[in-house]
Amino acid sequence: VLINLSSLLGLLPNPNVPLYCMTKFAVRGLSMAIHEGYGRRSPIRVCTVVPGPVDTPMFEHAGNHLGRQLRAIPPAISAHRVAAAIVRCTARPRRQVTAGLTGWSLLLAHRVSPRTTEWAVAQFSARLLYRPAPSPPTDGSLFVSCGAQRIDGGYRRSPLRRRLGDEVGRR
Repeated sequence: VLINLSSLLGLLPNPNVPLYCMTKFAVRGLSMAIHEGYGRRSPIRVCTVVPGPVDTPMFEHAGNHLGRQLRAIPPAISAHRVAAAIVRCTARPRRQVTAGLTGWSLLLAHRVSPRTTEWAVAQFSARLLYRPAPSPPTDGSLFVSCGAQRIDGGYRRSPLRRRLGDEVGRR
């Protein structure tokens, strides 16, 4: 089983992060090409995991020249839930898998009304990506290691929501 990790932004564009969207579209394209090229004739199964916003410290370590703080687009899900989706693909391969209510909702909305969903995601995700607080320009972890890693980015504010999301992912 080949499992590729993309993002919902590999299906639904966000005009504020075009390079991120481009790489995630590329991962989906690679997965689809391999799947179509070999399909049922091959013992290799290809899965693409497309999570929605995930509560990780990625934005703390990202380069930022926009003058405002970045954040995970709410409601972000636990990284444990994405990991659980990846593990499920090993036992039950699916062509495309997502995790969390936001992911499922956006995939369904995109299937029903692609153009409207793409417009809405572009509008709202672009607005929700920034915090009002100013931020000095940073190069992120491109040239300097960000040191010890943690999984949680701290974007899920409710302790109950953090515990519940992490526990659902661990099961």
